Amino acid sequence: MTPAITCVRKAKVDHHVHKYQHNQSVKEYGSEAAAMLEVDQKRVFKTLVVELDGGELAVSLVAVFNQLSLGRCAAVLGAKSAWLAEPKAVQRSTGYVPGGVSPLGQKRKLRTIIESECTGTQYYLCECGPPRCGTGAIRSRPRKSGRCRV
Repeated sequence: MTPAITCVRKAKVDHHVHKYQHNQSVKEYGSEAAAMLEVDQKRVFKTLVVELDGGELAVSLVAVFNQLSLGRCAAVLGAKSAWLAEPKAVQRSTGYVPGGVSPLGQKRKLRTIIESECTGTQYYLCECGPPRCGTGAIRSRPRKSGRCRV
């Protein structure tokens, strides 16, 4: 069981784990997940870890068909600039391997921002298993629950 699944179970969030076989030649993981699970790409979100100009790491949950605006991300988090965090820093802070980072069950509590398109939906899909091997459908509007951000 992954930390993400443990997190949603502990928080008693209704969820379902969808498994699919990742095609190693595919580079667009979110689009692949949407196609394999036969869901709209608007319901599949990627988890990006950014580093802010002060050295703080933060998480941004973005729809897979969108690109993160690092400038807007920095502004929302009260920083002057932001960039994608180095893979080693991502793994150290989240416990996940880059390419398979979940917004749930991370090792350290990081400030998290969620794209507004995610907050209006009844459920969304995000990584919850080994990298590119499983996706979990969280059937709840995003909310805070203890150390878990759902």
